[in-house]
Parts: sequence; structure tokens; C-alpha cells
Amino acid sequence: MKTKNSLLFSLNIKSYKMRNAVWYILFLPIFLLGCCGVESPNNQVLQPQNELKFGRITHPTADTLFHLGDTLHIEYASDSIALLDSVVLSVMQRRLTLQPTGQYPTADWGVGVHWLQVSFWHDGQEQVERRKLRILASAPPVDYTYVVEKEYPHDPEAYTQGLLLRNGYLYESTGQRGASSLRKVEITTGKVVQQRDLAAQYFGEGLEYLNGKLFQLTWTGNTCFIYDFVTFEPRGSFNYNTQGWGLTTDGTALYLSDGTENIYVLDSATYRVARTLQVYTEQGPLYRLNELEWVDGRIYANVYTTDLIAIINPSNGVVEGLVHLEGLLRPSANGIKAEVLNGIAYDPHDKKFYVTGKYWPYLYRVKFLRKYLQKE
Repeated sequence: MKTKNSLLFSLNIKSYKMRNAVWYILFLPIFLLGCCGVESPNNQVLQPQNELKFGRITHPTADTLFHLGDTLHIEYASDSIALLDSVVLSVMQRRLTLQPTGQYPTADWGVGVHWLQVSFWHDGQEQVERRKLRILASAPPVDYTYVVEKEYPHDPEAYTQGLLLRNGYLYESTGQRGASSLRKVEITTGKVVQQRDLAAQYFGEGLEYLNGKLFQLTWTGNTCFIYDFVTFEPRGSFNYNTQGWGLTTDGTALYLSDGTENIYVLDSATYRVARTLQVYTEQGPLYRLNELEWVDGRIYANVYTTDLIAIINPSNGVVEGLVHLEGLLRPSANGIKAEVLNGIAYDPHDKKFYVTGKYWPYLYRVKFLRKYLQKE
């Protein structure tokens, strides 16, 4: 005779088995659906297709780090018993010519993060393998210092974002919502002789001249406003899918910075990104690139929150020089509102630089000098 406890034990076992049977009945279809490739109601096979595997990259390894100009060794192997029809190598969407030695020069690749892609082709099907590459500059930037040649008055209420020199006048873009403007300024007096204010929702940023027009970026408005150079009357606008910080031109394309290590090269006819320039030193990316100026085939860029101006090669992104402007704003001018260095203008006729900062009461004409190591 079963005791009360043994009876309860028996009932619990039966209940346990029944619950498991119910669970099995309810979830078996789902299990089969997931494991057997059964089509879902929208006729999509839920089971992923088997990944093609014709070959593999054996070298370089993932996230390979090297310097511009180094020779990159690339090796791959076939994982298929069938012969490969072809193998295609590319970096930065540029096809590489297959080298029997597996050695590939990198001098003209450019610095930054790039992807090596190897496409294995067999029987009309492609299998793609990728490796991330990080390319640093081959040498540290050259250090420069400065000499102040002239000091001029500058509006201390101007939150300078963009600066350029043309026909003997400074053209300036100022920031802050409700205080952003486009200005024409006398260099020697600091007097604003022409001004157009932006709508209160816009925060003015980089400024450049090209083909009789002025181009003024906005910070988070994703809009660049275009004005007639003489009258400041609107001549259109275009949009971009990042923040707007600095702007310059080589006379053909526009170069836009967004506070990262990237500079975007825009087609001046369509304003679309033609290519992205990654800016690196021998140690890594240089972030917070801000106001830009094109000088003798190089990009000069303020590095935001610092007293540095980077000299950048626009063909490969290498930081070739760093101008150290510490101590430029004399201590007596360090008022409550004076903030960081920002604003570079260049006069190609007399080879002079003009620099200022956000809420700075002075504009400085400076000469950059290369630093030389002192012999002990």
C-alpha cells in the first residue's frame, strides 16, 4: 500500500512527465523550423546558407599595424579541392597587381584605417576575406615655433570659427547661436565694415572663398550657406551628413573637417564627398581638426582645445609638421571670455600668417620658424 508521501511522489513524477510532454509538443515545431530550414510564412528560409569557403588569408593577421612606406606581405591559401578561377586583391577599393613574392609597396596608400580585401573566385562564385590595416606616418612631424611680427585689434565679442584673407580684408565667420555672423573686417583696425547675421538656430563655423562665392559651414545644422562674395547675398546652400567645423579649398575642391581625424574632400560641383582624408602622425590619428587653411599645397589645421596648428599633406593625410603657438595671447589679454586659439588666414603675396582665437581681443601676424635641436 502506497503511503501518502509515496503517492504524492508518484503524482509529482507523472505531473513532471506530463509537463515535459506538453513542452515537447508545443516547442517541437519551432525546433524543427529552426534546425531543418523550414520556410517561414513570408517564404524566407530561416536557416542561413552555408558560407562559401574557397580560400583564406594567412598573412597579414587581423588589425595589422605598420607605417606608410613599409612593404606589406600578403599570403593566402586555397581551402577548396577545386582549383580557383582567380584571386583579386584590393585596398581602398583599388585593385592590386598580384606579386609572385607577395610583397606590396605602400608608399602611395595614405595613412589611416584601410581594409585589405581578397576575393576568391571559383565556378562563378565569389568568397571575400578581409583584414583591417592601420597605417601610421613613417616619421614624426617637424616642430615649428613662431615670431610675432604685428599685433592688431580684434573684436573680443567675436567667437571666431572661420577666417580668410582676400583683397586686403579679413573675412570671418563667428559662432554661438543667436550671435553667428559673416563679416568683412579691416585688418589694421579690427573694424567690421560688412556683416550678415545667421538665423538664431544656426551656429556658424568654417568659412572659405571659391569662384566668387563665400561658403559658411554650420556646426550641427548640416548646412553650408553660400553667399555672393561682394554683396553677402544668399546664393544657395548644400547639406552634409556630419558636423561642420573647418573649411578650405585647393582652388578646385572643398575640404571639410568635422572635429574628428577625418577631412572630407567635396566635389565643388555636386558637394558630394569624393574621398575621405584620414589624418595621422607616426603614433596614431590626430583628432579635433578644426579651422582649415590651404597654404602652398598643404592644409594647416587648428587642433581644437590646443595651441597647435597641424601641417597636413592632402595627398596621404600625414601630419608633416606641428606649429606650437603657446603663449601667443599675452597674459594681459586673458580676459574672462578669451578662449582657445582658432582662426588661420594666409596672405600668399607676402607669405604672412594671421591667427586669432575665440573671443580674442587681438589678431596676430606671425612667422613660423622650424625648431632645431640644440647641440649639447
